[in-house]
Amino acid sequence: MANQTGQFDAIIIGAGHNGLVAACYLARAGKKVIVVEKRDRVGGACTLEEPFPGFTMSPCAYVVSLLRPEIIRDLELHRYGFDAYVKDPQMFIPYQDGNYLFLHASTEKTIEGMRRLSPHDAEAYPKFLQFFDRASEILNPILLEEPPSIADLAARFRGEDEDIYRWLMFGNLYDMLAYYFESDYLRAAFAGQGVIGSFIGPKTPGSVYVMWHHMFGEVNGEQGMWGYVRGGMGRISFALAASAEAHGAVIRTNAPVEKLLIHNGRAEGVRLENGDELRAKAVLSNAEAKRTFLQFCSDAELDKGFLKRIAHFKTDSAVIKLNIALKELPSFTCLPGHTISMFCQYAPYHLKGREWSDDVKNEMADNIVATMTGFAPNFADAIIERQVLSPVDIEQRYGMPNGNIFHGEITPDQLFSLRPAPECSHYRTPVEGLYLCGSSTHPGGGVMGAPGHNAAKALLSDWAKQ
Repeated sequence: MANQTGQFDAIIIGAGHNGLVAACYLARAGKKVIVVEKRDRVGGACTLEEPFPGFTMSPCAYVVSLLRPEIIRDLELHRYGFDAYVKDPQMFIPYQDGNYLFLHASTEKTIEGMRRLSPHDAEAYPKFLQFFDRASEILNPILLEEPPSIADLAARFRGEDEDIYRWLMFGNLYDMLAYYFESDYLRAAFAGQGVIGSFIGPKTPGSVYVMWHHMFGEVNGEQGMWGYVRGGMGRISFALAASAEAHGAVIRTNAPVEKLLIHNGRAEGVRLENGDELRAKAVLSNAEAKRTFLQFCSDAELDKGFLKRIAHFKTDSAVIKLNIALKELPSFTCLPGHTISMFCQYAPYHLKGREWSDDVKNEMADNIVATMTGFAPNFADAIIERQVLSPVDIEQRYGMPNGNIFHGEITPDQLFSLRPAPECSHYRTPVEGLYLCGSSTHPGGGVMGAPGHNAAKALLSDWAKQ
């Protein structure tokens, strides 16, 4: 007989950062909340692990920018241990001919370095940045709102801004870089920013949007910057968990969900794999959309067309992650005991005629290390240990479908009111009482917290109308 474990206002499936954000807002609204997490720790892909003795690392998420400042403020994350700082340089790009480029936190300092490579492109760079700054002015206000329709979105871009809409929704980064820059040095430096975490290329329509998705954030009020979290990315999730628990939320780890409890088309709770049943007025799923509807909702009578749209929500991954322990820093020696995190593309989930065995993972990792060693000759010899996370590992360990770091491609056909499908793009779903709060929803993936915030607000709004 199932263990009946009480009644809650809301059950949240998954203690990833979005689930924790939702828990925080609901708990602060006075609701009785429980978060159930299959792993032994909170954070999902935004956590801390010790892959090798003595080396604590951020296994997946590794830098911060997208986390909304409103969420940091509302949930008092600094009070609970969150602390970030701008990383400088922002990027270092070595070229095979021996040239290099630093992208500094200071635009002026970056331009100075660009002049060595192309005076023309150094002058064009501020105009290039202005494009993305203006896009952020238009789009950032809707990050913490329910998504607009495509028509409403287009209406936000008027006059000269229509060109921004055209580039974001229909343009590709290859053409955009050719428009602004004449040097292959600069074009190559930015081309990768349009394919991050996505199985697309710089010539794919929508790649400009992917680049913007990685430029709209901030660190400590400095717009467009990326930074490091003191103590590692898991400190974000740990601060969220502490904030939630301080306001009465319960977080239960080692508690994988088997299915949703659905009666007469309404979600009434969850059954855990150990047989425990939890009941609530609402369930929020931080799991990705496919798992939520195709696995957890097996008892629901859902429209076949809707299920087909969910099944075809694109979650192709291109990412393999290497976490490496080093005895010295690349290219110069230092105190022993360093780490390096390598986010690499392209690594498809499905391999032709092969599986992601340890041999295949090591073969690809060897190629990556060899490439890096070509730029930093001491790199290979500096490695003490290494962890290789294939797309399959990322899916199985961190719940990311096909290893996709956004829970689904962030191309224009899967954004705003289309994410993950029109029927559930506003966090509410065809199953009454079931809400989505993960990265499968607007405004997409990254350590942002916006989907969790928006889902919690949608639920509170619905309750206020009852």
